[in-house]
Amino acid sequence: MRTRKDERLATSRAIVVSLPGSDLAATMVDISRTGCKIEVDTDRVGVGSTVVIEMSGETIASGEIVWLAQQECGVAFHRQISAEQVDRVAAVIG
Repeated sequence: MRTRKDERLATSRAIVVSLPGSDLAATMVDISRTGCKIEVDTDRVGVGSTVVIEMSGETIASGEIVWLAQQECGVAFHRQISAEQVDRVAAVIG
């Protein structure tokens, strides 16, 4: 069983998930230094897709979709983000 290295912080942030050729509105459910869970139209994404996560016009991270389940998916970031960035993203609910 795989264990998480980093604590995930709950959030409910409106984000944009950018894929080659399209941008999708989504909601970030939680975030850690190494990835996040998002709610998105999973018919438009697939495991292995490379995505860029943006919030308020700022790029948070790029990563790869590693799992899909109903309307949620998990994104593993290509590079860890800072703990401060995680706190900033998770700080505002809504």
